[in-house]
Amino acid sequence: MNTIKITFKKIGNHWYPSIQHNCLDEINLDYKIERVLSTLDKTKSETITISINEQNTILYSNTIQFRDEDLNKYFTTNDDFDFIVYIGERTYPISSTLYSLLEELFNFNFHKTLYSCEIC
Repeated sequence: MNTIKITFKKIGNHWYPSIQHNCLDEINLDYKIERVLSTLDKTKSETITISINEQNTILYSNTIQFRDEDLNKYFTTNDDFDFIVYIGERTYPISSTLYSLLEELFNFNFHKTLYSCEIC
């Protein structure tokens, strides 16, 4: 199984994924995700790394899933919109721009492969 690590860095009052991209706009995270990252940053290092692992079965506490209608919209339109991502029983919005970058940079296949996430 593949494991991919993504680091998030706090700059000022906001968290950003530390990924290479050519987007003219910043890759902003929703306030709910920023709040979770701030809570997880116990040592106040202002850097958090999350490990994303391929899964064979659903692990309810940390499985990453997207709504089918969001995936369908992504593959059938060019619209910019917020995806709803489920991690366990919680929901978070992420931009279609960020989703595209993750798919492009890390070769994720969220539409056909299960993934889970853990704090490193």
